[in-house]
Amino acid sequence: MDRHAAEAAGAGDQQQQEEQVGWQDTDSEGMALHQADTAEDAAALQDLLQQTTELTEVAAAAAGAATGGRRRARSSGSGDGSSGSSLQETEEAEEPAEGCTRFDPNVTASHQYLGDVDELEGGYGHLQEGTTARLPLLMLDGVVLFPGCQLPLLLSTPAEQRLLERALAAPPPLTRLLAVLPGPRSWLASLPRSVACTAEVRQMRRSSGEEGGGAGPVAVLALGRQRAEVLHEPLVARSQSSVLVRILSEGCQADVPQPMRGYLSPIHPALTAPWDLTLLSRRVRELIQLVLMPVASFQGSPLELSYHVSHNLPLQPSTRQLLLTAACPAERLRLLLSLLQRLDQLRCSGCGALLATTADVLGMTSEGISGTFVNSHGYVHEMVAFKHVHRVQLEGQPETAHSWFPGYAWTIAYCGTCGQHLGWRFTAVEPGLSPRLFWGIRRQVLTCSTRQGPREQQQQQQDGGGGLGPGGVLAIQLGNMPVGAGGEHGGVADG
Repeated sequence: MDRHAAEAAGAGDQQQQEEQVGWQDTDSEGMALHQADTAEDAAALQDLLQQTTELTEVAAAAAGAATGGRRRARSSGSGDGSSGSSLQETEEAEEPAEGCTRFDPNVTASHQYLGDVDELEGGYGHLQEGTTARLPLLMLDGVVLFPGCQLPLLLSTPAEQRLLERALAAPPPLTRLLAVLPGPRSWLASLPRSVACTAEVRQMRRSSGEEGGGAGPVAVLALGRQRAEVLHEPLVARSQSSVLVRILSEGCQADVPQPMRGYLSPIHPALTAPWDLTLLSRRVRELIQLVLMPVASFQGSPLELSYHVSHNLPLQPSTRQLLLTAACPAERLRLLLSLLQRLDQLRCSGCGALLATTADVLGMTSEGISGTFVNSHGYVHEMVAFKHVHRVQLEGQPETAHSWFPGYAWTIAYCGTCGQHLGWRFTAVEPGLSPRLFWGIRRQVLTCSTRQGPREQQQQQQDGGGGLGPGGVLAIQLGNMPVGAGGEHGGVADG
């Protein structure tokens, strides 16, 4: 998308904190002990659900303060940042004026900046759960693909194009399938379990090289399809171009553990609440309305909801990979409940400077507040849209070339404190287009400071940590196993 972003985004990722997801298995032996453990989990979930009322009051107060307390932009340079760089204290998207045309987020789904891409013939061959297959491997630093989400690509190197050709030439039902894993490899290799997402190549466009110098970049639009576990082979060699995977089960049945299903006496509903998909989905939707309002309109099954919300969370790749690894929708929804109840301020991962709050997110893409885009250099960015950010440094003049949002020009934005490349400011160039401006912040540079209610504060005093890791980094707990969602204070890419 810009000549600076490739260097800024490619400067390297700090090694992410090792994370793991698991649910403690139980057997039929010692049913009383098992029910005691389940009761603890159910009680924890009930305690979590009861905090919805508290969050309503907190979110309402925060929304009121955010609306009434925002200031107009102040700049040390020109107001539009057209000369050199300018330091923005705060700047926000204006409310639509009468007669303005609201930008249609669905337009972003076509990725018009890639040019006219052709729809490929043939349907998708769904792989049966448990199927083992070898797929071409595509590793993208910091990009976590979920089933149902788009992935645009611009493949320019011979290795990338050979990978595409192998996918196109594969026999059914593997035709056009890739295995997508987040990088860097050093971080992925440290995880106890590597889970990829298969991606189907659905549209593509070939172009000729400059001045007839051979093949040019290939534009691709792919779609996430199924989760797949990487088998046996360590992902260390950079030359590795394929990977052996097993398609994972989605576990869509709202089943309680086997020992409880075989128990003849009636089971209290509170004990089965952690596996109740209807209840979990309802609570997640309630929290979304409080924390991430632009995502609240999504309609779909519990499985689809779990993927949609996971894709939209303004959190770093390590946390989102944890969500992709979750064994079933119920487990993923429980993780989302734990995350959503604590989301609050979003800060720069390089220096901790406040950038925005969850009240500032803006629905500007076909998938919600988040979107995946590729710049003109082929670097894939995951970004979150905001109507308001704090104190950023702008560089260069607004440009419309390769803009991800038709009708908008982009300007590179850096952190005004540490200089890390944050993303872009988008300003409308078409008359009457609303919002007149908004911000696209790279997900990799966002770190979340968490909100603590009375229960968390009391628990933290009792057990010396509660739901927070060192320095207030968000941590979550699944069953009886604490899982850190950290690694979020490390620098990702310097401007």
